[in-house]
Amino acid sequence: MRVMLKSGGYYPAILIVAACLVALACGSSEDLGILRVHWAVGGSTCSSALLTSARIHVLDGDTDVVTPVPTANCVDGTSGLLLSEIPAGSYTVWVEGLDSSNNSFYEGKREDVKVSGGKETVVDPPITLSMKNAALRLKWNFTNGGLCSGNAVAHMDVSVFDTTSNVVFSDTTLCDPPVTDDNPKGGVLISDLRGNEPLSVAIYGLDADDTRIFMGKAEITTTPGATTDVTISLSECSESVLCQ
Repeated sequence: MRVMLKSGGYYPAILIVAACLVALACGSSEDLGILRVHWAVGGSTCSSALLTSARIHVLDGDTDVVTPVPTANCVDGTSGLLLSEIPAGSYTVWVEGLDSSNNSFYEGKREDVKVSGGKETVVDPPITLSMKNAALRLKWNFTNGGLCSGNAVAHMDVSVFDTTSNVVFSDTTLCDPPVTDDNPKGGVLISDLRGNEPLSVAIYGLDADDTRIFMGKAEITTTPGATTDVTISLSECSESVLCQ
């Protein structure tokens, strides 16, 4: 099979097909755009927030359009990171702020960023990076090695306080909390806490009459973007272990 040209000559059809396949694979330059992403740490600076780098995601749904996912110095957010050959479309730009160990402690997003073919799209004003929330999973055991039933503990009174003694969390739960789909590891899961926040935890074991008969305390600091697991040992209330 041959394809006739206007000049009267012929090109083998296989060459035409090959050229079309290359065009489809590479995409037309008119279908690709440039994206310049700016970011800044909200109310702080990269150095003050102990951030050394940033990881920039261009998301189509949950899929990264640019792979491998690019990183840059955190301070490069001022001048912006230039990303080329982005297919025309609408994206969510997600920037993570990383510390020197590549822990992702800060983040910020900008939705519905439209990239046009053959043009440069600038994400400005800068995406604001905020510290990620933290979570706390509390579990407990007894210093005497016993179990809830053997120690006659029916419920747990769980409280979490900040450094100014404000109540951050308070709840009464079963001594053996059920495992759920939302909390498959069990224990008491406390979410939406501030990152890098020092907290005090107090847990009291209650008998069937809601009398405090066991007690345990702990001091912890939350980790941004992570769940901190804490197991607290409860001692029986006595003259030396005051539970009131």
